[in-house]
Amino acid sequence: MPETIAYWLGHPLIAPVIITASWIPIEALLIASLGATPGKWLFGVYLQFAISDAYARRDTRAQLSNGLQRAFRVWWEGVGAGFPLLAPILIAVAYEKLMQNQETDWDFAQDCLVTHGPVGALNAVTGICGLTAMLWLYGVAWHQPMAQSIAWARTTVAEALPSTSALSAGIAVAGGRISGLIASTPRTLSAAGSGPDTKSDTSRPTVAATGPVDPDMMALIAARRAKVEVLKVEGPRMLRAGNFRRAGELCRAWADLDLGNAEAYRCLGQSLQAQGYYQDALAAFRKAKQYDPNDPTLDAAIDRAQRGIVAEFLNKYRR
Repeated sequence: MPETIAYWLGHPLIAPVIITASWIPIEALLIASLGATPGKWLFGVYLQFAISDAYARRDTRAQLSNGLQRAFRVWWEGVGAGFPLLAPILIAVAYEKLMQNQETDWDFAQDCLVTHGPVGALNAVTGICGLTAMLWLYGVAWHQPMAQSIAWARTTVAEALPSTSALSAGIAVAGGRISGLIASTPRTLSAAGSGPDTKSDTSRPTVAATGPVDPDMMALIAARRAKVEVLKVEGPRMLRAGNFRRAGELCRAWADLDLGNAEAYRCLGQSLQAQGYYQDALAAFRKAKQYDPNDPTLDAAIDRAQRGIVAEFLNKYRR
């Protein structure tokens, strides 16, 4: 291989893209055959595809296809194709989505159930040591090309910026133009206030900084509040009465109007779970947990919804 090509293939900005892309087929094969990769196995994480469809194909070809699609989305959307400058940003975005929805986009797209087992002390130490060793290895290998890249970028930016003398000359010219404009501006304000009938500013009525509130807007706000109060009462009442379909409609409208109210999403989740919509109920409970993280009853509701999803899948699969 020519030296130039070898240099660029091992460059710190290009090699991570190639390395992470080469892992896509390997990850798909491991997940299709074992349901985990070495890292997932080390931390007790396992995957199952098409968890909500009992009639989905589960042969090796279908599992491999699902694994390839998921691995590609992780590579492209989760780590920015391995590009070092984009990977940390997209990883942070994916983490925020995971905390908000309790599910990643690629697992949702592939209808993938992710189970987490307990991580032993030996596994945790092994994973941390392996990650540290890999970081040290890459750091040693890429120290020199990274230093050269930083020096090249610094030189390029310094050459592109204008010199100090050019900036000083430009500021002086601009200052002269502004001074000429100020000198030529007519002083109409002073002339207007120099007459004998001019009163002091303290004798004039003060105008409020904020204008008057629009009556139509106030009426809309009042109507919205009144509707929220009605839904807040009618939704739980229908839930207690056993009319879960109507309760779901009312609680959904309540959650759409009263943004950030954990009780509205709790009501919606309970009505959906009573109708057998465990996946939607789980999403509603997680939304309520996001707005009220200190409520332990929401943890129990989330656990019940998850058990309902698994039980529903097992019942369909046994049939």
